[in-house]
Amino acid sequence: MELVLHIGTTKTGTSSIQKFLANHDARLMEHGVLYPRAGRVHGERVVVRHVGLTLSILPVDRSMTGFDRILGLKSREERERFRDRFLEEFDSELRQTKARQIVISDEALYIFLKDDQIRELKALLDRYFDHVRVVAYVRDPASFAESAYSQHLKMGGTKSLDEFVAALGPTLSYWTKLAAWRNAFGPDSVDLREFSRKRLRGGDVVEDFCATFLDMDVSASADQRVVSANRSISPLGQALLLRINRHYAAREERRPVFFRTYVSKRFAGKGERLSAGQLADLHGALADEIRNLSADFFDGREIFESSASAAPTESLDDGAVAEAAVAMAAAAFVRGAKEQKKALRKGRPAERRGRKRGLLGLIAK
Repeated sequence: MELVLHIGTTKTGTSSIQKFLANHDARLMEHGVLYPRAGRVHGERVVVRHVGLTLSILPVDRSMTGFDRILGLKSREERERFRDRFLEEFDSELRQTKARQIVISDEALYIFLKDDQIRELKALLDRYFDHVRVVAYVRDPASFAESAYSQHLKMGGTKSLDEFVAALGPTLSYWTKLAAWRNAFGPDSVDLREFSRKRLRGGDVVEDFCATFLDMDVSASADQRVVSANRSISPLGQALLLRINRHYAAREERRPVFFRTYVSKRFAGKGERLSAGQLADLHGALADEIRNLSADFFDGREIFESSASAAPTESLDDGAVAEAAVAMAAAAFVRGAKEQKKALRKGRPAERRGRKRGLLGLIAK
């Protein structure tokens, strides 16, 4: 039995691949492919990625991760129980399946696992699989930076684009990080694909993944396409969200979810582009990484061609940002009024003072 172990990387359509696989398990099984539920199903909570595998490999005395918080894994004992339960479910599902190929996907494997943990993962997988194929997509650094900046802001980040790009080196050191996987699993067991429309089959990452690694043709499945959950936001939306994030960070208050939702929907679009200077600095800092990545994984061909040009965005007018903030504040008050009315119908008051104070403070700036 073969395992396709998809480890990301981030901002390469990983969520779209995972959603497709999770939503089409019956079609996958027709082709002899299983996308296990073990590691994705946690009580009543079902996710599209195999975070359970990652959490079971990470040390139980680790610092709290986002999924630890979501799943309530606060103590060493809770994490040990979670690991034992996952391993039992994983073992049971694999022993019962008649699939010829298993697919496991979680970008956190690439993000968090160190060399010794990668080796520990291999030892676990070797118990079940005749062959493990580690697969990943890598993205042009400039394109990654521009896309990831929107996500940084959605998650409450407070860095300017310049500050964000300056801190990206470790994240985009693809060769260094993937060399550890190659060393553990073997040079013939790690396959990389370049995440660019020009290189992807049909210009689509889901179609490319299924054709390349699962021998499945989904090119005619227009109804099965997955809209990205991590769409970028426009320069105006980025500027607005940056101010909001900094406002709440300065007050040491949690930013209401409303702001992310509103800006993501109202200001969807391509974000701020890197300047020529930012592009040169980023590409220069990663020159050795890109050269080694090309030599070891792409037969020495040129990769990340789009890094050669920049298209800087015109500076935003402060008036436009202020106008957008007022419109957002009005929308927030309308939403708050609806929540208050709904809460009163249920016989409980709705707390609105924190949001109102935050909005007024933001607009006053």
